Amino acid sequence: MDKESQDIYQVYVLEDLKNLGELSHPVRAGFIERFVVRKASLKRLHANPDDEFSNPEIGPNYEIVGNYRQKFVKCRMYHIKPDTDPLTVEKLSTGGYRLLNGHHRWMAMKMINMKRSKISIVNTIPATKIIAAIEKSNKDMCISFDLDEVLVCDGKSVAADKAPGFPFNLIYKDRVRQNIGACFQELSKLGFDIWVYTGSYKSKGQIEGLLKHHKAKVTGIMNGLKTKKPNSGITQAFKDKYKVLVHVDNESLIWVNTATKDFEDIPVSSGDDWASQVHLKVKEQMSKEAGK
Repeated sequence: MDKESQDIYQVYVLEDLKNLGELSHPVRAGFIERFVVRKASLKRLHANPDDEFSNPEIGPNYEIVGNYRQKFVKCRMYHIKPDTDPLTVEKLSTGGYRLLNGHHRWMAMKMINMKRSKISIVNTIPATKIIAAIEKSNKDMCISFDLDEVLVCDGKSVAADKAPGFPFNLIYKDRVRQNIGACFQELSKLGFDIWVYTGSYKSKGQIEGLLKHHKAKVTGIMNGLKTKKPNSGITQAFKDKYKVLVHVDNESLIWVNTATKDFEDIPVSSGDDWASQVHLKVKEQMSKEAGK
């Protein structure tokens, strides 16, 4: 680490986080703000204390920062706009925004005194709301699905439910696996809470709306998991609440007994009957567990 990079990291990351303090926390940004605000002063953008970037023992990759810096300097020299994606941010209670990704680009911008950056404001679902939903439940089994990697499909390699009619097909463009609504209903009858998570920043309302059109009711939703480190409070809440945790993948389901920490990897057909296969395999495993 050169002296300049060290100074930049100390001032713009560590001291900035210290000045923000513990009172600063994410708050919901309204639709108009998310739609209208497309750029922000770098003075209003802050590092994320939950990101590895902000941990002095890990910190940034200075080679990546240096590459971005060179790119931005060249763009400035030739008077062209950098072809980089907006920095993904969430609104803070104390004003300004907190980075969710793009820390290395942000630091490179700081190093060459850029004034503004493109941003994309999103709303993440607070850990407190997720934990409250878990604790409120009267069920002791939970099953989870990855929205992007498992539930959403192209409708070609595997069968998809019929797309919503106009105008909802313009809002909910993702296709979901065939019969997922019936599958969720049966799993709920068996005594499972159903959680859906995504690495994207699709809003809770957007995901609920998509699933609602396929009659797929869920207990809760988690978003933005790609850039978040695992929240120990959420993880512990799941372990404390549920005696059985099941994670469903495209070709298997992982059945975990939280008391004994035993787990079983159960194959599932990835064909068009995937939803009914998931239901069937869960019922079979429940019977097997009851017979022990």
